[in-house]
Amino acid sequence: MKKVLIFPSGIYLKNGDKLRAYGLGHVTRCLTLARYIKKREPAAEIFFASSGVEYSLCQKSEFRVFRLPVVGMNSSIWDGVQLTKFEVNLMRFLKPDIVISDTHNEAILAARYVGIPCVAICDLPPIMLFSIFAILADLIVIPHISQVLVMPDFLAQVMEKVQVVGPILSEECLEMQDKIAVRKELGVENEAEFIVAYASRISHDRMPYIGILLDAFKMLKKERAGVKLVLIGPGLSEETKIEDVKACEYVSSLIKHIKACDVFITRPPVSAMESVALGAPTIMIPIKGDVHQETIARRLNDLGVLCHLRLQELTPQLLKDKIHFLLTNDEVRIKTAIMGKKLIDGLGGKRAAELIVNMIKQSPRSPEVGLE
Repeated sequence: MKKVLIFPSGIYLKNGDKLRAYGLGHVTRCLTLARYIKKREPAAEIFFASSGVEYSLCQKSEFRVFRLPVVGMNSSIWDGVQLTKFEVNLMRFLKPDIVISDTHNEAILAARYVGIPCVAICDLPPIMLFSIFAILADLIVIPHISQVLVMPDFLAQVMEKVQVVGPILSEECLEMQDKIAVRKELGVENEAEFIVAYASRISHDRMPYIGILLDAFKMLKKERAGVKLVLIGPGLSEETKIEDVKACEYVSSLIKHIKACDVFITRPPVSAMESVALGAPTIMIPIKGDVHQETIARRLNDLGVLCHLRLQELTPQLLKDKIHFLLTNDEVRIKTAIMGKKLIDGLGGKRAAELIVNMIKQSPRSPEVGLE
């Protein structure tokens, strides 16, 4: 029976012995990929190794998960070395046939040390230093749309092991077609104008983002009395004093909320790709200084499938006007939905799973080495 060991990003900021949440896009993508692998190879055993909120999310899944030591981006180099040693020993214990690393540096080093075939899921533009480690992997999977990619020099030198598969979207996202039925399931009236905003990770500019969003909604409410807003993200309270605004830390299915809404506002690329695939009119407001998010937002905006707004230039009036435009311009709504579905065929997860399963079958394990 083949074993697959998956390491989501582990991108956190450390505060004492606790980890500050830094987004769930990577672990969500990894869980989706794991389900595609399981469907392609039902006998495969799939394990996760993670920490923090990623560990909690994996615990709720159908897969077994191992807890990693608490190490954040702002931890010491020594902490990183100790984490690599821990992961080496975990691999020696589990003896997986393949290791998958989604922006998790130590897993690539550990897999190379033990001699286990390794797959790097690498975003472009690259996130921090992960691209350097990705080059060490046996297969580099790029989960993005080929039309927006500019292949950097460091990958151009190893193109023989680079595969651009497209966004890795869940089957739930691809099968979500009946908007009326989804709205009914979520308790949204068919005649109501429904906005969903995703707050994503806890970042340095999060409060200005939420403040502008709520001010824009209050202005919109004066013009469109029936409009409603659901604000989703870690650390948000369910209590709000603003009429027709519901704020919640977690929802069982962000996909359903995207499908049910009339306008979706988000920050990270993963949820933006989901909304584009679902045909939801989308506004992407990247975190200030996040080159990866800024670049993806700009390219998708240029392709005409979403609207990119920069927080440093954003005002409540500007955001209100953009939401109003998307709510009322049927021609733009239909055009962006059609273009989005043409751009994303939804086969990224299946392509990645196929590559990984074939790699398991074709790549013999290298001799094991010990860890001093």
